[in-house]
Amino acid sequence: MPSISNFRTQVIDVTLTHPASTFASGDVIAATQAIVLGPTTRPARGTINNVIAIDCNSTGKRFDIVFLDGNVSIGSEDSTASISVSDSTKVLSVVDSGVSWVNLGNANVAQVSPFAPIPYNSDNSTIYIGAIARESTTHAYADYLKLRFFISIENS
Repeated sequence: MPSISNFRTQVIDVTLTHPASTFASGDVIAATQAIVLGPTTRPARGTINNVIAIDCNSTGKRFDIVFLDGNVSIGSEDSTASISVSDSTKVLSVVDSGVSWVNLGNANVAQVSPFAPIPYNSDNSTIYIGAIARESTTHAYADYLKLRFFISIENS
């Protein structure tokens, strides 16, 4: 008789590694980086269900979050996004950070634009993300853009 798997929701906080810089629309804010999903069955399977963006620079500017199922380059930070044709097959989804930023004084927070759950299947319990500016923005401080992911992970 086959076993029935359950899912558990995990909240994962990620600080995007990015420079203090002025970014033009289409520039890579944060190059590809790994999100380790923690101890799961191998391969790790589940869905990315929700994301909250926290901008500690208080710029409140839109950007795209690129989800990848492999460690491939989306381009160099502070340069126009550029992904090879073969690496583009690693893109799971691209999600808009949204325009509804709430100013909380020292930070802006946004509920990322609604999206259908993004399925993933990872042999190494890792997924990858990057960020691309949708509009010109200046980040006065490095590493001040944070994402909070709500991810369902299949239990063994």
